[in-house]
Amino acid sequence: MKRNFIGYGKEKPKILWPKENKIAVSFVVNIEEGAELSISSGDSENEHVYENNKTKILDIPDLCMESHFEYGLRSGIWRIFDLFDKYNVKATFSCCSLALERSPWLVEEILNRKHEISAHGVKWISHAYLKREEEKQIIDECYSSIFKLSSYSPLGWHTSNKKS
Repeated sequence: MKRNFIGYGKEKPKILWPKENKIAVSFVVNIEEGAELSISSGDSENEHVYENNKTKILDIPDLCMESHFEYGLRSGIWRIFDLFDKYNVKATFSCCSLALERSPWLVEEILNRKHEISAHGVKWISHAYLKREEEKQIIDECYSSIFKLSSYSPLGWHTSNKKS
């Protein structure tokens, strides 16, 4: 695969934003809470990205990691919603379908505030080494779940490539 390191080079395109604005900002909020690897949820291992823990080896729930993820929906999301509402900002919520299944109230909050939902897999796992059929099954399951919960097709797809 040949990579492109020059981009537009010297010939930058003329970008015209609506209403002659000078900049566009895209806010994307990842919703993964409840879709992380967790022994207490029946997975064979705990989430361990950004953590140097031994609970993966000990085969017990990692309550510290679970509390990191729980904070997002218990407290963090409400602060984000309040800020977006205050400044009338609309965002894309990139959602793992399992996270929405475990917190269906979140779908209503996102849609009532006129934000959009995009798909971010069923669970928060790497897709980098999946076989084509495995990934297709995950994409189909994710899209179906989000549609069932929201009555809308998710707008876009974001795949995690984290190192597991």
